Amino acid sequence: VGEDSWSKVLLRRDGDLPLPETALPPGFTIRPLAGADEVDAYVALHQAVFQSKNMTAAWRARTLARPEYLPDLDLLAVAPDGRLAAFCICWLNRTPSGAITGQVEPLGVHADFQRLGLGRTILVEGLRRLRDHGAASVAVETDNYRDAAFALYTGVGFQVVEDVLVFRKEYDGL
Repeated sequence: VGEDSWSKVLLRRDGDLPLPETALPPGFTIRPLAGADEVDAYVALHQAVFQSKNMTAAWRARTLARPEYLPDLDLLAVAPDGRLAAFCICWLNRTPSGAITGQVEPLGVHADFQRLGLGRTILVEGLRRLRDHGAASVAVETDNYRDAAFALYTGVGFQVVEDVLVFRKEYDGL
């Protein structure tokens, strides 16, 4: 983790921008999460992608019960052998003025399946679905040091809106 790893950027994309063409590698599919029965497999994928145990099955199962959760916005890319290869969860929000906006959080691709275009393809599918739900704009936040994520988002039309500074205090001996 680098010196600036607690700095993030907020990016936004207009919902009516044209979506780029993408193609899945042969044999791969994109589909929604299969509900609670697939939570454990999702959590294993999430933990592998982010190399963190922060995501738990209990927490992920609770997201499925949230009133704003829409199953068709909870996407997985599945490899020909049935392994979960990538994920992209999208959310809808309604602003006080009534406008519908979208959020991408989180998106990840397992290391075994990187450089196949899965991140771009699953993101574009999520953006298409958000547009179909009426999202006027879509936001995503990423760390400044995640060059691949930054390139992915800007490559499909996201632009930096603002820097998001995250403050921390380190304690010795804890």
